[in-house]
Amino acid sequence: MIAIDSNVFIHILENHPEFSDSAKRVFTQTIQSGESLCMSTLVITEILSGTSSPSALEFLEATHATQYEFAKDIAIAAGNLRRQNPSPKTADAIRIATAITSSASRFITNDHKLLKLNLGVEMVPLMSFVD
Repeated sequence: MIAIDSNVFIHILENHPEFSDSAKRVFTQTIQSGESLCMSTLVITEILSGTSSPSALEFLEATHATQYEFAKDIAIAAGNLRRQNPSPKTADAIRIATAITSSASRFITNDHKLLKLNLGVEMVPLMSFVD
């Protein structure tokens, strides 16, 4: 299982000139490898507030990423993450805690601050998905 940060989705939806191709490769390479994707439902909120794309929800459904709702176990894990390392913002801690509680092996992000942290799941930079 691979967890996806909201910025990866937003780069595709906004057709970001520098990052959209790498973001698209995340999905094609994951599908080709047979691995599954997951995300926190918090990502839906962040995508809808971070993109002007009218097809954002349809795009999310088309990725077939398993969506984990923010529940008590994730809230506890996120709180523990922030207590151990206060650097991540609460939303970041929720997305990472979702990855950990769903047994994701990797968390793909373009957030350079998160990439520097050791938070219990392998942090993978989006730019590792280049041609």
